[in-house]
Amino acid sequence: FRSFLIRAPRAVKSIFHNMSVSRPHSDDARQRPQWMTWDQVPWLARVEAGGPPLQLSDRLLDTAAGGMELTKFLRQELPEIAGEFSLQWVGIVHRAPQWKTFADFGRLPQNDLPYRSCEEALDRNAAGYLPWSGPSGPLGALVVIPIGAAGVQSGVLVLFGRNLGPELLPGAWGLARVLGQCVRFLQGHERDERRIDRLRSTLRISSQFAAARESQPLLTLIAQDAT
Repeated sequence: FRSFLIRAPRAVKSIFHNMSVSRPHSDDARQRPQWMTWDQVPWLARVEAGGPPLQLSDRLLDTAAGGMELTKFLRQELPEIAGEFSLQWVGIVHRAPQWKTFADFGRLPQNDLPYRSCEEALDRNAAGYLPWSGPSGPLGALVVIPIGAAGVQSGVLVLFGRNLGPELLPGAWGLARVLGQCVRFLQGHERDERRIDRLRSTLRISSQFAAARESQPLLTLIAQDAT
């Protein structure tokens, strides 16, 4: 958990580096103390280009730090991402070795995503904006961004919307980086929880060795815990 808290702010800082250009202050302003709450940071304003993605990234980090199940986290947060970017569909797809949907929200106009573009995003380690057309004509556009989360090393965040433009790329890149950190943390949290459960089970069985007078009940208990 500590490493997650260390990495996450670094990810946010690198993601939104372009928003950190300082504004000039007057000499008078430099001579007096000033305080600013997080909510007052200009980047968080919706009028700022990176404000909404940064706000959403901040909420993702706060939610993930609570340690909920990964499936519940994605079920809760993917609709938030869709709403923030006015998407018709958002999903995480991964190659294992065939392309599969890891989690998604919304509806696609057709079932087959252009997975070749997902492969290119992974090969380039780059986010891509892709106009998308079907047999009947233009469908909208896709944005594909690698997230590289543990367990979905070949994972790609895919955004689909009828009115997406390439100007979405910087904010989507930043959001995908934060989402990948959240997924990694929650997967590690789930592994730790399973390990703790196994240790508890082992300790419970061990505590009964001294009291066991017959082997059959003890063997039955071990078999039950192994299933």
